[in-house]
Amino acid sequence: MARDPVRKRPFVKDEPTGTPPGWERDGLDAGWLYSTGIGAIRSARSYKPGGWWFLPAWLPDTAMHDVGPFPTRSAAITAAEEMALRANKQ
Repeated sequence: MARDPVRKRPFVKDEPTGTPPGWERDGLDAGWLYSTGIGAIRSARSYKPGGWWFLPAWLPDTAMHDVGPFPTRSAAITAAEEMALRANKQ
């Protein structure tokens, strides 16, 4: 059984800060969100420059699998959810 390569940090249920349903805020870094089965969204402040980055849960945690950058957190979450839907249909 493969272990989840993305979830390496503690995640907490978000307080009312506008985090979309199904996504959890990282307990250490507010610029990192995670959704089981979808993956992680990381901000430029938390990860690497250029915007928001998505790492799909079904791929290894390496820079070559990062998708983005996206200009906003919303755009990254929308793209991540759409990619997960397409991946689950295949």
